[in-house]
Amino acid sequence: MPFNEERKPINLGGTSSMISLSQVLDEVRRQRLTGENARKRDQAATKLQTWWRKICTQKSTQTQCRLLFDTDPSTLVALRSLVLLQDDVGRMLLWSTTMIKDNGLLLLKRLASDERSSWLILIRQLSIRFLKFMANSPS
Repeated sequence: MPFNEERKPINLGGTSSMISLSQVLDEVRRQRLTGENARKRDQAATKLQTWWRKICTQKSTQTQCRLLFDTDPSTLVALRSLVLLQDDVGRMLLWSTTMIKDNGLLLLKRLASDERSSWLILIRQLSIRFLKFMANSPS
């Protein structure tokens, strides 16, 4: 008979291998550590991206504040910008010089305007910052 040849046995159960409990536990532990490491890498990348965005935003804001101040140092917007610039001593000096021209008449006009409360708050903040700067560098 033509179809009476011997066939190879077929194993439908897959490869037979004996996996011990310790091997299973090691594999689970390895997978868990891999997941934890990936999560830590993602968290570190997120922190780094947040830090970088913060630095870029600060630089952009400082540049805008400098431009606003430099257009006209005698305005309320310039004073707000100066307060945001923090330790820009050159601009603090320029603002002070501008305000005391004509025996302080410009400053008195600003303090008599409708924006008096804003001027007082910002001048107080700037004065505190200036005094701290002077205390740290008495020369």
